[in-house]
Amino acid sequence: MARNYKRPDVPQLLSIGELFSRDTTLTIPKWQREYSWDADEEVRQLLEDLQEFIASSSHNYVLGSIITFALPDGSHAVVDGQQRTVTLYTLLIAARDQLEFRLNTEFGSVANSSEGFKALHLTVDSITRKVSMDVDAKISFPIFMEYGGGNQLLAALAIKAPKPIGTLTVSQVNIWNAYEKSRDFLDKNFATAAQVGEFIRGVIQGTFIVETNVGDQRQALDIFFKMNVRGRALEGADFLKNFMFQNLTDDKYDDLSEKWTEMSKALRSADSTRSKLKTPEFFLRNLAIVDKGEKISGEQGVFQYWEDKFRDDVSQLEDFLEEIQVKSRVFSKIAGNKMIEKNELNESMIGADYFKGTQYLPILLAGSHLKNYAHLSEIVNFRYLIYILAQERTQDFESMAPRWAKVISELPKDASIEKIDQATSSVPGVALDPIGIATLEKRLEDLSSPKDERKMRLVLALVSLNFEVGLCDLAEFLKKYQPSKHAGFDTDLILNVDEIRTLGVDPQTQEYREYMGLGNFVLINGQAKHYANKPPSSKEDLYGNDKGVFTRALSSTPNSAVKDLNAIAKDIRKQVNFDLYSWDLATIRERRSLIISEFISTIPEGLVP
Repeated sequence: MARNYKRPDVPQLLSIGELFSRDTTLTIPKWQREYSWDADEEVRQLLEDLQEFIASSSHNYVLGSIITFALPDGSHAVVDGQQRTVTLYTLLIAARDQLEFRLNTEFGSVANSSEGFKALHLTVDSITRKVSMDVDAKISFPIFMEYGGGNQLLAALAIKAPKPIGTLTVSQVNIWNAYEKSRDFLDKNFATAAQVGEFIRGVIQGTFIVETNVGDQRQALDIFFKMNVRGRALEGADFLKNFMFQNLTDDKYDDLSEKWTEMSKALRSADSTRSKLKTPEFFLRNLAIVDKGEKISGEQGVFQYWEDKFRDDVSQLEDFLEEIQVKSRVFSKIAGNKMIEKNELNESMIGADYFKGTQYLPILLAGSHLKNYAHLSEIVNFRYLIYILAQERTQDFESMAPRWAKVISELPKDASIEKIDQATSSVPGVALDPIGIATLEKRLEDLSSPKDERKMRLVLALVSLNFEVGLCDLAEFLKKYQPSKHAGFDTDLILNVDEIRTLGVDPQTQEYREYMGLGNFVLINGQAKHYANKPPSSKEDLYGNDKGVFTRALSSTPNSAVKDLNAIAKDIRKQVNFDLYSWDLATIRERRSLIISEFISTIPEGLVP
């Protein structure tokens, strides 16, 4: 029997007024991503484009197309075009309110304005909300958002009710910002009611959009995917979600939407200021790295990996949905540098987190199931610090880390510390050989202020903690000094820059860099700026009373009520004859050697087998 083919419905060209005033509601399905247009970027650009069109002599302005499919209740579900349609609707509400403001200012009220203004206000008001003719006078709206509380806020704006109280969702925040941006733009650029009215007429009568309404959701998603995969700015995670919708049975749609939403919420809950770490795209990339054991490259790398994995066996999708729900909660802990089982800081990762890297995250995700997760964290932390301090090639580390993640992911939950170390050392490039140690030592010798101050602060902090633990932790060592709390640490050059210059040392030489390096660098639990220009001999008391025992060891009279700390300081002085009264390059080099050897001794055994 010959197969029948059917042409898609002819796209419909609609003015913005027609789009929102017809009886057909535009439904934004709950499986859509959040409304995400930024008020100062995409919304501003749309407003400026509309302003330019209305100021021109053009007869019309076509904004682009949207893809929809019909729902049983007669509404059109938006597959592609959510951002534009929601923004346009929000803009019309803002324009209605700004027109009212201008009419009240110029005429005292809308009712006192001319018939033309009253007719325009009635038109735009009836577009933003429809009131039924029955006794109940029910209000309906041209857009219905099924998720993210967007519909609640749009309805409140349309009927001039207060915005929802409490913490707003991502969609609500962006819709509210779009509304305020539109009101502000109209207020600044259209000074009279006539000008605002002309803008409104230009939007509802002269601005058009093309709607392609197709037979069903699967066909709409297929068209959406084919259009966007050719260069539109969507992320791999968006494509993956659409791919899953196309390959799951209809009765699984709600389940997918719910699980995807839960995943997004879990990621957003991460205690991190870095927004990238909270996105599905970044999470799914790290999950793919662990699964593949290789780096995932390219803008569409995330989608391509998971699509290839599921194409031949779509039955895996349901298990994958369960996995991402669980793993997203785990990843949010890792992204926020928290322990997996409890909401406590992962102190073993403080050093790596200080440098705000991400290359190590797949390894932590891979080992999140381990009973000895804290030990893995310690190894990962130090290996990442070595990568930073030894200035290893980024491409080498980014190729090695996925292989490390893969072998860790294959360990049983109760893997011993020895098994974790063995798995780690089995991956080429992770453990340090003699050449790697020598390279690290040379890089540490070359550290110099001011460009390497963060690195030197970290090294000195770890060396200080290698001598004693208790007075302060690594997190305090890494924070700038706060006088009000007497916490944190400033940095100081023992022999200051002015004195180095009086020695006639050429700033372009290796000798000068040594003066500015680790051997002459110190952490101070106090306001070092008061002593910065003083000679080393004047800093005896400053150093002798410091909270850090390694700094205290610089003084010939370390002063502490805790005798053990004085004893530790004296033991350190035995290794290098710290004499602030005859501080010279030879002493600086000796101290630098001590710092480097002590730092190397802090590296976990699993990295130096």
